[in-house]
Amino acid sequence: MKYVLLLPLMIFAYGCASQIPALDSALVNKAPCCASLREITYSNVSGGSSVDYDIDERSPTYDFAEGRSYFVAVALPSDTRKLLITTHLVGGWIPTAQVFWPVLLFLNQNHEPTRTMKQVEMDRSMSWQPLRGGPIWSADIKVEPGEQFLVIYTLQAYVGRKIAAAGPSQGFVFSGGAGPTYVPGSSTKYSTVGPGGYISINVH
Repeated sequence: MKYVLLLPLMIFAYGCASQIPALDSALVNKAPCCASLREITYSNVSGGSSVDYDIDERSPTYDFAEGRSYFVAVALPSDTRKLLITTHLVGGWIPTAQVFWPVLLFLNQNHEPTRTMKQVEMDRSMSWQPLRGGPIWSADIKVEPGEQFLVIYTLQAYVGRKIAAAGPSQGFVFSGGAGPTYVPGSSTKYSTVGPGGYISINVH
């Protein structure tokens, strides 16, 4: 099933993730890293590799056209044709966890925007990665000619929205300090879109 954050906010009987107010407060009070996209420090990634980023109060911030956000930024190999972007649920138990819903901003060699993807359709699945087990959302993204840099951020308009993290027939295992915990499926479980999270970028 594909997910895209386009619909009006739907309220469910779950509290927001406890990390969200703290991350929002830090975001408001943290000065932007740079005055322009050219001044951002871009991490180098290699073709055929996967890189992971925690997005939290330690992450840089930038005042994008839609508002301030934490972000990650990478320099793409010249032969990049496709990216697999994955965002992970973080924070443990689904009703109190959060997910960073990505906006993809592609830039050319002069750090000028070529494309902004705000309506990224993502497929939900389960990850069994140690310490990162749980719901994930992924999308294959084609890289257009001339796109050499990628900035991933989110919109304040997304923060606080609810997204289905597990279906009614889906059981799963969470990894934790006390060992794995199995959660049987009984009803659809919803999580909150937050200002922080955990993003993986796989370069093809």
